[in-house]
Amino acid sequence: MSLSYLMATALSGQLQKPIGGGQWTESVVHPFEGPPDGGFSYNGMVLDRFGNFYGATVHGGTEDDGCVYKFTP
Repeated sequence: MSLSYLMATALSGQLQKPIGGGQWTESVVHPFEGPPDGGFSYNGMVLDRFGNFYGATVHGGTEDDGCVYKFTP
């Protein structure tokens, strides 16, 4: 799996994955909806050796100071 499999958008925030088949489209995997969920993801994501993606958001968490998220495809 490549790092381009998922991307986090910087505005409203959502995890997306591309869907192939001639014409590429995007599918929303998770919408960030703000506190207590994350909001405004930034700095991209990192991939661990088990295939999990980790990222951070500016907003979210119990104090709205941001949160770290894990996504397992």
